[in-house]
Amino acid sequence: MHTPWTTFTRVVPALLGALVCSLVCSSGCAADTAQLDDLSHLARRADVVRQRAMAHAYYLRSAYLRHRVMHALETARASAATQEGIVDAMFFLERALECAPRSRYLWWEYAALNNGLGRVANVITAYEHLNALEPRTDLMIKLGDLYQLRGEAPRAVECYTAAIAREPNSAVLQERIADVYIEEGFKARRRDDDELALEQFRRAIAGMEALCSTNAKSRWLVKKGLLYELTGDEERAIAVYQRAIAADAENPDPYQRAAQLHYARGERTGNVDEARQQFKLAAALLKTIVPDKKQQPEMLNFTAYVLALSGTNLDVAERLVSQALIHDAGNGAYIDTLGWVYFQRGDAQRALQKVQRALELEGEDPVITDHLGDIYLRLGLPDKARVMWQKSLQLDAHNKAVEQKLRLLK
Repeated sequence: MHTPWTTFTRVVPALLGALVCSLVCSSGCAADTAQLDDLSHLARRADVVRQRAMAHAYYLRSAYLRHRVMHALETARASAATQEGIVDAMFFLERALECAPRSRYLWWEYAALNNGLGRVANVITAYEHLNALEPRTDLMIKLGDLYQLRGEAPRAVECYTAAIAREPNSAVLQERIADVYIEEGFKARRRDDDELALEQFRRAIAGMEALCSTNAKSRWLVKKGLLYELTGDEERAIAVYQRAIAADAENPDPYQRAAQLHYARGERTGNVDEARQQFKLAAALLKTIVPDKKQQPEMLNFTAYVLALSGTNLDVAERLVSQALIHDAGNGAYIDTLGWVYFQRGDAQRALQKVQRALELEGEDPVITDHLGDIYLRLGLPDKARVMWQKSLQLDAHNKAVEQKLRLLK
């Protein structure tokens, strides 16, 4: 039994072949070379027509099958045949492309169908063919995105670079290349390959350097600063954050990042005066971006804690941490901050109550335990202070400040 479809696919080529044969036969045996060339050209033209007709027929069949599948899905009548319909639709679309490999429309259809099926490799194939037929920036970007999705960083960079060659002033494309290297750097770091991670982050810095040299947007500068942090270059990171602040004084991110770095440096140092100086620098930055009731509790608490560590603006510190506690009254870290504010004011007894409560809530915490040691020493209880600092050092063996306190206590 022949269906209309099988009849069509057999009859069309046969009719076209018969047409060519009849033309050849009608020319007679006496046809000269020019006539034979004309007939050869006509045969080639007939083959082109046949290929186009077949491509169109295959495409129509594919479209018809896809329409049936969509109708089944929309009417909640999907079945095993639905999946078969998609497979058959893909088969006929591929046959259409064999007949018309230079049809941009068919390749777009092929990309769309495979994208719906999640077949990324086939979508890439479609975009590669489309880009070869008519190079376009948007196609190069799409290809770059897909290669990045598959973890093929070199191919992604290659596509984005090709797109930049067509649009050399595109900041978006330059940032995408940097983002590829950042992603690869984090992947390497997760594999504990620190050397490769540093190499990737430095490549990203080079990309951001070119970007920031033409237009120093605060957001881009913050990203560059974060990259310097990832490579361990804190001095350059802080300098870049200062540039970001100068570029946009309303952006809180560079203030926060620079403050975090100053705070971390203060925590690491074993020199009390140097630590206090770092805390003061952090506090000055945080005070700029933490007006009343406009920040999350975590930021309110952090700002209050840094102010307490620096020994400055203790009234402001108490107000900020009190606002944080309104949001989360049982947060041990916030209560510890309030206790430390009291300690800096000279109210050791009140500080002791708060910090002991904080330790009950947080459990074994090296910072809170360290604070308890300071409070006990202020209260004239050096033996209890020693116990707390020893316990703090057990929880954090790299705390130089606690080590120094224990040495001085002996």
